[in-house]
Amino acid sequence: MKAHLVKKKITDRRGRITSVWVKMNDEFNIPREKMPQVKSKKMDAFMSYLKDSKVGVETEKMVEAHKLKPTQKHLDHKKVGLVSKMPEERKNKPILVSSDGYILDGHHRWAYEVGKGGKLKVTLIDMPIQELIPFIRKWDGVEYSSLTHISDSVKKLASKQTN
Repeated sequence: MKAHLVKKKITDRRGRITSVWVKMNDEFNIPREKMPQVKSKKMDAFMSYLKDSKVGVETEKMVEAHKLKPTQKHLDHKKVGLVSKMPEERKNKPILVSSDGYILDGHHRWAYEVGKGGKLKVTLIDMPIQELIPFIRKWDGVEYSSLTHISDSVKKLASKQTN
């Protein structure tokens, strides 16, 4: 599998902005607007969908961020940088990962932790990514977001931090 490095800006725990190199895979490289997402409010329904479909799940497993592989092509460096300012509950929410170590949802929190050399809480779904992406696209609760949508979310989060 080919990969390339992308320089991303992050804010560390002390509030300093720094740049880190993040490994991106050329194999998947799915544009943000085509990347399936599971919103927090729909996570219970997604877990039920997996269970009803007889797909195994291992929850709240801790994994070193650098061992995970991205599938999403685009990351918003502002959102990656703002992860440090997220409430702990949101920052520590598990990301969704396939059985072969690919990230399904949670790329920005992953990129932040890669930059810090940290670990992430993951929900490990017992299905390889090449099966998982078409599988989740069939679920009626799946959502998609563009980078414009992310920028709007980042602006809201930033305004909450300054108020």
